Amino acid sequence: MKKTLGVWNNRQKNWIIQVFFPNYISVNTCPSELYKMSQIPKVVACVNLSGTHSILSSNEVNAINEILTVETNSNKGERVKIVRGPLVGRSEF
Repeated sequence: MKKTLGVWNNRQKNWIIQVFFPNYISVNTCPSELYKMSQIPKVVACVNLSGTHSILSSNEVNAINEILTVETNSNKGERVKIVRGPLVGRSEF
């Protein structure tokens, strides 16, 4: 989840909570329960790679949280240089 400032047509501003990956849910379950998850109404499919369900380790979940919660003092469109952390050397953002 992330907190963002929403601006409506009437110029009203409010802080809102949004999900990082819209239309995806994460579940903490064992692999044997994944089939049951895919049978829930409105669940289209489980994310998989070459037919194997994608399972994230706690280290991967922590890394995603770290990447997505990066704060910066830069302005939109301004070029920045990443000097440390999980995004070091990346420039395609």
